[in-house]
Amino acid sequence: VTGAIAKGKFNRHVFQGLEGNQGPYRLQGPNGELFFIVLAGTERVFIDGELMQRGEDQDYVINYNTAEITFTPRRMITKDRRIQVEFEYADRNFLNSQFIVGNELKVNEKFTVRVNAFSNSDSKNTSVNQVLNTEQKQFLFDVGDKVETALYPSTMRDTFAANRIVYRMVDSVVNSITYDSVLVYTTTDQPQVFSAAFIDVGEGNGDYVQEVSGANGRTFKWLAPENGIRKGRFVPAVRLVAPRTQQMITVGGDYQVNKHLLLKSELAISRLDVNTFSRKDKNNDDGIAGRMLFQYSNQFKGKPKKPLEYKVTGGYEFVQDRFRALERLRAVEFTREWGLPIFLQQEKEQIINAGLELNRGREHKFSYAIQSYQRGSLFN
Repeated sequence: VTGAIAKGKFNRHVFQGLEGNQGPYRLQGPNGELFFIVLAGTERVFIDGELMQRGEDQDYVINYNTAEITFTPRRMITKDRRIQVEFEYADRNFLNSQFIVGNELKVNEKFTVRVNAFSNSDSKNTSVNQVLNTEQKQFLFDVGDKVETALYPSTMRDTFAANRIVYRMVDSVVNSITYDSVLVYTTTDQPQVFSAAFIDVGEGNGDYVQEVSGANGRTFKWLAPENGIRKGRFVPAVRLVAPRTQQMITVGGDYQVNKHLLLKSELAISRLDVNTFSRKDKNNDDGIAGRMLFQYSNQFKGKPKKPLEYKVTGGYEFVQDRFRALERLRAVEFTREWGLPIFLQQEKEQIINAGLELNRGREHKFSYAIQSYQRGSLFN
């Protein structure tokens, strides 16, 4: 049994390289966060499935404080590079606790049972860096599991000052369409002015662009949508981080039927609640995965100096689309090996495999394996 106040959380960021751009590439959190601290030494960087080494004379360097990674000339980045980064980041929005319990019981010489449980939870009533008021908690309650849309308006009444960036709020008419509550930067004293914090939501997802970066800070300008297409990348909002809970319990066993036949099985149940403030969208929090394996080994009759040994294996594995592993479940290049794109939605998976292996001492070995992979209803 072990427990801890966790320093960080695990995340995996997958992105495509840009042609001729060595970086820096900014890592993202699970809710799209851009500003966090990566825990030093926890990162694992893969390019096209190959593990990279950190160092100026190696493959990449990383700024842990800004969560930015830059690749050295030893690894030239192109648009075809598949980059995957696993890391732990410091999330101090809520007090985070971790609890693990496990046990292995050897029932007899043939049968062994294993049970493990894991829980990582944010305390929604104990905020650290992010302090939420009643309205913001209600906002997160209404968001449900769509935490990527948890952008809370940051516009608030303010007073004019020469060294402060403030905006007027006006209605703008473009092509006979009225847009209300548009923020316009002002340098003159107005009876009603507003201050606002802007967040980068990506090109085409916002209505504001950065206009000037002066001594007092950055100012933003509103752009009208064209044919319903937004032209900016900033919005006047702050991203609220919801408390989350991830849990898993696994039960497994090994049964040695006789000296030749071994049976193995394991069942895992996961729960991922990405917003414990809300009771909405909870029907997809729980998922199940399991696997079964048999292994039969023997040797052909006869007594040569080096007998020919053989091993026959077979197995079945299934994963629900709602199952969430604690870390990466598959090999880094698993989807590419099956001809699938790198970015995939979670789907139900089934894997059936069988294999034959022949051995004569350590010098000679022959093996053959066949595997079937079914993903959802569209890939087989």
